[in-house]
Amino acid sequence: MITAKALLEQVLAIEAGRPVYRTGGTGENGVCDCIGAVMGGMYRLGHAPYPLHSSNYFARYQTRKLRRLQDAAQLMPGEVVYKAREDSSGLNARYLPGGTHDTGDTRDYYHAGMVASVCPLVIVHCTSSGGINGFARDSRLGEWRWAGRVRDVFYEEEATMNGQAIVTVSSGATANLRLRPSEHSRRLARVPAGTQVTVEQVADGWAAIVTPQGRQGYMMTQFLKPQSDETLETRLCALEQRVSKLERGE
Repeated sequence: MITAKALLEQVLAIEAGRPVYRTGGTGENGVCDCIGAVMGGMYRLGHAPYPLHSSNYFARYQTRKLRRLQDAAQLMPGEVVYKAREDSSGLNARYLPGGTHDTGDTRDYYHAGMVASVCPLVIVHCTSSGGINGFARDSRLGEWRWAGRVRDVFYEEEATMNGQAIVTVSSGATANLRLRPSEHSRRLARVPAGTQVTVEQVADGWAAIVTPQGRQGYMMTQFLKPQSDETLETRLCALEQRVSKLERGE
């Protein structure tokens, strides 16, 4: 079983080797590219070779719970993040309508990285832009607007969430409480960020929860954080990040 912690450790080990950027590199022989760092981490943990070396392929076929980000608080270490263009003019034809890898998603996920830390935010990625030739570390979301979890990787949070949890979405926003564990199920309520809820069961990315008002339903686990992880240090860090964003006018 590959854990998110083990994958992150391998990606950081690739970073520590100080490879230079080269398309198709996976961290071996001193070279890497953006998605190659993630693939390379999986290879080091014994994963079978992927059929395509492409961030667009990885986003579509090897990333589960792919979602648009609103706030860094929605992330967790070991998740893969993407920069994407809505313009598909530069997208390989295999992903366009009628192509061999057409999934209906024509977004161009042109760059990938991995979350090393949430608070403070650290995203590691192998790049050849901005005068960098190798690994870089970002401390702001910036254009990192999509994220998800690597397939075949066990994210411990999903298995240890039973108990009390905090709804984690961007400040002032809400998360949907649904009748059944499906994005197409009827919405019962919008639960504000920061609400403490009781988690009764977790399965396949959904949590059966009870709100403080006694309402029962299902919420996606990506919008929940176990209360035990909400330390004072974490809360202060998140608050500092929000204040910094306000000061920058974001």
